[in-house]
Amino acid sequence: MTARKRRRRSALDRAQPYGNEQKRWRAFLLSTFRDGQPCPRCGLPMRHWQRLHAGHVVARTLGGMNGPRRLEHASCNESAGSRLQQAMRTSKAARIAAVKAAQANMGGKPKW
Repeated sequence: MTARKRRRRSALDRAQPYGNEQKRWRAFLLSTFRDGQPCPRCGLPMRHWQRLHAGHVVARTLGGMNGPRRLEHASCNESAGSRLQQAMRTSKAARIAAVKAAQANMGGKPKW
């Protein structure tokens, strides 16, 4: 009997980004999909041969975990997520800069 080599699974293989609820939502949205329906993000028609995502109406980072979802182009969904992430990163950097400026004006550490 030969020993079979087990392929070592990477963290990406083990990770399951979408649970059963997300898969059910996507299946439902695809069943109600009409070819040529406009994308809610860009307004261009969506076709059955394109990559389509079940995107959140309210972003997950803003608390839209189990909220309503809609079918949209994969590229639109991914770019919206990256824009939001960049905006959150920028606002965090602006807050840090404001705190440092306030600390410099107060002469060191904040009083809180």
